[in-house]
Amino acid sequence: MLMTLIALQALWRVWRERQRQRNVLAQMTSRELADFGLTDAERQVEVDAPFWRAVFEHYRRDALSLQNKRTRLQRAMSRLSRMSERRLAADAESRTERV
Repeated sequence: MLMTLIALQALWRVWRERQRQRNVLAQMTSRELADFGLTDAERQVEVDAPFWRAVFEHYRRDALSLQNKRTRLQRAMSRLSRMSERRLAADAESRTERV
């Protein structure tokens, strides 16, 4: 029972992080997307995916381009995550400076 609760908690964290990343991705400008090597269409496909669907799962239909798209999106999501972490750190630092 405890293991099930732990597994559900971990799954919930993954889902929340996935949704947070997709929200940030949805707010990015075309220029920011171009920096990541993504198109508006690729972003929209990712943003429209439900939070419980694993990232890149919706690309399985096109097996030939799957690996290329997956690699590009993984790199973009990784960069996005690092940018978010830096922003949070900068916000925390600015709050401590004000106090």
